[in-house]
This record gives sequence, C-alpha cells and structure tokens, in this order.
Amino acid sequence: MLNKQFYIHAGIILIGLFLLLLFGIIFEPIKIMKIATVAPFYQVLIMLGIIISILIYNLYSTIEIDNTKKLIYISLIILFGFTVSIIYCCYQGLYLNRGYPFNTILFVSKARFSDFINLYNLYYDFSKMPLTFLPLSFAVIKPLTLLKPYTALSFWFYSSIVLYFVYIYKNTIFTFKNINTKFIHIKSFLNTLLFILAYPFLFCMDRGNYEITLLFVLLLFLWLYRKEKYLLSAIVLSFAINVKFYPFLFLVLFLSDRKYKEFFYCILLTIFPALASLGLYTGDYFYNLCHFGQNDNGYTLSVVVKNAGFEYNSTLYGFLKYFLCLLNDIISPELLKNIYTYLGSIFILFTTLYTIFVEKSLWKKVTLIVIMRTLFVFVSAYYSLVLFIIPMWLFIKDKTHSKNDLFYAVCFGMLMIPYNYLLIYHESLGRKVAADIGVLIFPIIILFVWSKIIYDGIKPYIRK
Repeated sequence: MLNKQFYIHAGIILIGLFLLLLFGIIFEPIKIMKIATVAPFYQVLIMLGIIISILIYNLYSTIEIDNTKKLIYISLIILFGFTVSIIYCCYQGLYLNRGYPFNTILFVSKARFSDFINLYNLYYDFSKMPLTFLPLSFAVIKPLTLLKPYTALSFWFYSSIVLYFVYIYKNTIFTFKNINTKFIHIKSFLNTLLFILAYPFLFCMDRGNYEITLLFVLLLFLWLYRKEKYLLSAIVLSFAINVKFYPFLFLVLFLSDRKYKEFFYCILLTIFPALASLGLYTGDYFYNLCHFGQNDNGYTLSVVVKNAGFEYNSTLYGFLKYFLCLLNDIISPELLKNIYTYLGSIFILFTTLYTIFVEKSLWKKVTLIVIMRTLFVFVSAYYSLVLFIIPMWLFIKDKTHSKNDLFYAVCFGMLMIPYNYLLIYHESLGRKVAADIGVLIFPIIILFVWSKIIYDGIKPYIRK
C-alpha cells in the first residue's frame, strides 16, 4: 500500500519539476532575435538550482521504498516530465507562433529517421565506410537494403517498438506480481505506455538510430550473463562490439566476476570478425582499413571540435562547452578537447578499476558502465540515454533495499524526461545551433549518480 508520506514526497518532486515549466515561461526574453533568443547566464543557474535542489532533497531522504514504489516513482516522473514539456511546446508553438526548436522536444521534422536513411543509403551502394560503426555492422544493416527504403524503415521501426513494449511489459508484470495487485495486466499495460513516453526512447526512434537495436542486444547479453551462461553472453557481446565499439565497456563485468576465459574469448571473437569484415567492402583491404581511420578522424573534427553535436549532447564535455558558449569561448575548442582527453581518460580508468575491484551490486556495475558511455566520452547524443533502461530495470527488480533507493529512482526517472527550456545558440559549421538546458541537466544528474555509487562503495574503506 502507498502511505501518506509517499504521496507527500511524490508531490514535492512533481512540484519541483513543474517549476521547470514555470521558470521556462517566466524567463522567456521579451525580445525575439531574427533567428533565436539566447538564455542569459543567471536564468541557466536558476534552472540548474531547481534540479540540484531536487537531487539533494532526495539524497538525504530516509524513506525506504520497495520494488513497486520504485516503478511508480519513475513512471510518475516520466508522465509529469513529458506533460510539462508538451505544455511548454504548445505555449511556444501555438501562443508565440514559433517553429523548431521551440515547438518540439524532438529533432527537426524534415530530418526524421535520417540516421536510419543515411545508413541505408550508405550500405546500399558502399560509397563510404560508416563514420561511427565498425565494419561488421554490414551484417546487420545490409540485409535491410534488400527491401525498399520505406519497407525497411517500417520493419525496423515497428519491430523495435514491439520488442521494447514486450520487454517493459514483462518487467512491469514481474514487479506488480510481488504485491498480488488486482487488474495486474491492465495496470502493467498502462504503465508500459508511460515508458513509451520516455524521452531517450522517443528521441532514438525519431532519429531512426540503431542505438535501440544495440539496446536489445545488450539486454540479451545481460540476460544470458545473469543466467550464468557466460560463453553465450561473450558471443553476444562480441557481436555488439563489432557493430558499434562502445559495448566493449561491458567486458568489465567479466573481469569483475573473474571470468577471465570468457573475457579473452570475447576479445578474440571481436578482433577476427572485425578485421575479416573489412574485406566485405569494395576496394583494397588495407585501403578500407585506412579509410575507416580517416572517417573516424573526420567525425572527431566535425563533432568534437566544430560543435556538430552541440545541440543534443549528454556528456561532461558537452556540459563544459555549453558554459564556454555562455562565457563567449574563453578558451579554444582545441584546448578544451586536449584537456578533456586526459580528464575523461582518468574518469574512465578510475571507474573501470572501481567496478572491477570494489563494486558488488550488478545494477550498480551496469550503471557505471553506462555512465562511462554517456558521460565521460566526448559526444553522446540524447538517444544514448536509452541505455539507462538496462540498469534502471535491474535496479527496480533488485531484491535488496536501502534508504538510497528513492534517490536512485528519482535520478533514473529524471533521465527519462526532456528539458527543452532556455535554449542557447552558438555559431557552428556555418550555421546556428540550439542547445536546450538538458545539455547541462543530464550530465549533472548522471554525475550525481556516479558520485553516490562511488562514495557508498568506498565509504567502508575510508572508515577503516
């Protein structure tokens, strides 16, 4: 049963989120520039203050919550966060008659599904190597080019929605069964619909990005891993790494649990197919190998240095670049890139060592791995936040409880909602790009989670 304290606490959280909408409207500048308005520095600080206050309030809360309440908290935050963002978009679009990016939480409509379409065209004629996908992605994407573009897109789009819906529904049923609630299937269905509104999922589907496909592969990997079918899980993980490189971070799980044999199997199953798949492309083998490296350098130049991914970046690097824009670029992008190369590497190394030698909880290990992917790299678009679905559900189903569960539930929920307020504009690649305050809020939330997990883990050693 949900007690009075639960409703009071939930109300405080929702009021805090509602203030985002209120301040987003109150702080709207009167003067509208030719292309866009710019959020003043003090407005950004006030908005950040609201979010940090919510996080700190929950950090020191002593309420213990069970699995069902974890799910309810996250669902309420998704529903409320989505609702206030849509209200804000309607205010911008219908009342102020503004177009993109003010009237939507997603990308510009004319570029909808462009990630999928671009890769489809790329693999259809082999004109270039993919920029961020490893060569074996050929095996995943090329079969879709046997279909017509619209048919291929429809197949990928609807199959992704079905798989996502089934996964959320089954986990929701499992959670509600623990309390023998009435109308369990109806409640699970309605709750699953709320998770369809999760911002990272909506953004990923709107872009037509293959991150959602990798999410399903990683969910399969973790299912096999939890069933202690380590060799099969290593095979699945090697496939994910060969499609897009970042899943190699999940190798940390094998080292953490002393599964060295499976660790080396996964590495071998990654290296040989990756090298062999270069022969699938047109042209000389060594030319393809060099061309892939050149494309990767081109990606770094356009996205990391020249701000092509400035608008929807959830990383600590994007956080720093946002403030540089507010402060009129007091240091050069090249210098920031060089500094962050060392800073990000230190964070990733420290987190990896902590995960291997200190952390015992599986959901916290997976959370730290996802954080390394979404926070400490140079660029991680909002659609990559969909990876937090993995540790979030491990957390919801975790049988151990502590007074910190409320804090983690609120953080996971707040990572699932949009923050399309207070846009800041920056000249980039000959065009003006707009970044909402989510570029600041997402890294702060993720950094809070990272800090809390690390602190709780090393606290016993500090006391000794």
